[in-house]
Amino acid sequence: MSQQMKKMAMGIGLGMIFGVLAMFLSRQFMQPSVPDAYQRTGGDFTLQSPQGRFNLHDWRDKVVLLYFGYTHCPDKCPLTLQRWAQVFRQLPQDKTDHVGGLLITVDPERDTLPVLQDYTRRFHPNIMGLTGSEQEIRRVADLYRADFEAERHHLEMAHEHQGMTRQASGNGTVEHSSFVYVIGRDGRVHAMLPFDAPIEKLRSSIERLL
Repeated sequence: MSQQMKKMAMGIGLGMIFGVLAMFLSRQFMQPSVPDAYQRTGGDFTLQSPQGRFNLHDWRDKVVLLYFGYTHCPDKCPLTLQRWAQVFRQLPQDKTDHVGGLLITVDPERDTLPVLQDYTRRFHPNIMGLTGSEQEIRRVADLYRADFEAERHHLEMAHEHQGMTRQASGNGTVEHSSFVYVIGRDGRVHAMLPFDAPIEKLRSSIERLL
């Protein structure tokens, strides 16, 4: 085989290798970053928002970030919403109009609609809080394979005149899942990210679906 033919054969071989590698990397990038066990996670639901009843389908024109948390959360929840707000502010206006964030409270006893509205608007106007009965919230959490458990501290308060004693909730904490669900315009979960995922990862996950 001549030297020229050897070079041509080597070039073809390298081209095939690089082609296969590029295809592999492209597929890895395009595939949803959802663990196998969570591939069927998600679905439509209805809860209460400060503006009235909200159905996920109402935001079908948006890429949606969804998180289960609560307003008294000391660390993960505010950090999560801060990151969302940072990404939303980085996006061009024409894209910002098509993204939204949903904080589904896991503490409906304290997170009333006015409390949720006041809390979420501190971060970004595209973020909205949702609530419902504990049963309704758990039904949505089951759809997304999320979990939460309240640890309440109660304080006994006596009613001297009525001869009664009642219990009032104190500053309890709620243990909860901390995934950020990235939902496309088709209503499906396309990515599940840690609450503290890098800003660049969060932004690229959104832009890929816009």
